[in-house]
Amino acid sequence: MMKKAYTLVELIFVIVIIGILSGVGFYSFDPHYVRNDANIVLMKLEKSRYEAMHYDKRLADSNTKSSVGCIDLSTLKDTNSSTIDQNYKFHSDITPNTGTICFDIFGRSKSENDENITISYQNKTVQLNILKNSGYIDIIY
Repeated sequence: MMKKAYTLVELIFVIVIIGILSGVGFYSFDPHYVRNDANIVLMKLEKSRYEAMHYDKRLADSNTKSSVGCIDLSTLKDTNSSTIDQNYKFHSDITPNTGTICFDIFGRSKSENDENITISYQNKTVQLNILKNSGYIDIIY
């Protein structure tokens, strides 16, 4: 009785084909650094907006931060700042790089005009627009 089996050459040939396909698939994968960074900035903006809306000055004590409802955009790329995830590495550039955005108790932006934040990385951009009158944050991919 004779058993059929694959030869060593056939097995090596299949492994080479799988290696070529995985190599092509690996280099065609494009991580969404800009989208991830924009979501981090959006979450930080929403967090500071909701902190401003729920801040009650009657219950304030000496330990309360004076910058409740404000976010400094220059600290977002700092790994030592209190980020949402300490292990997240920020890849994109933010314009404006410096500046503080503050919200009032109604969730509106305290600036005189609408705020525009552009996040860019390798010719890909995402824009965050903070409307002055409502505080709504619009994200444009």
